[in-house]
Amino acid sequence: MQLAHDVAFRHDADHALVAAFAARAGDRLKDLNGAAVWSMDEAELRDTRLHLTQVEAQLSALKLQVLAEADRRGVTDTDGSPTAAEWVAVRTRQTKPAARDDLRLARSLDTMPTLQRGLAAGEVNLAQARVIATAIDRLPSKGED
Repeated sequence: MQLAHDVAFRHDADHALVAAFAARAGDRLKDLNGAAVWSMDEAELRDTRLHLTQVEAQLSALKLQVLAEADRRGVTDTDGSPTAAEWVAVRTRQTKPAARDDLRLARSLDTMPTLQRGLAAGEVNLAQARVIATAIDRLPSKGED
């Protein structure tokens, strides 16, 4: 019984963390606008650039997880959007083809947990994840030519 409680608590805590992060991340980045990166030494510049690339992949993984879940639940249907991709395109000023590509990748990652974990860990970047998912999706199914 304790395990079920711990899992339920973890689930509640996880979704609260995701929502809080999304609500605050933009403000934190705004605080960094105009930061004196010119004062960083060479090692700091290199390390920071590499770390930001990893964080970018991790953020992409989280965005795609949220998109996939919103699509599964149909939460974007409330305003008449035909798909989650259409809703995202309108609300984020993203092109519809790009939003459709994101939704396609989000759905693919649901069936490719190793790739999803690699993106979430920042070990694979978004462009690499797209290429890998597309290649895997194009493989013939068992018994096909």
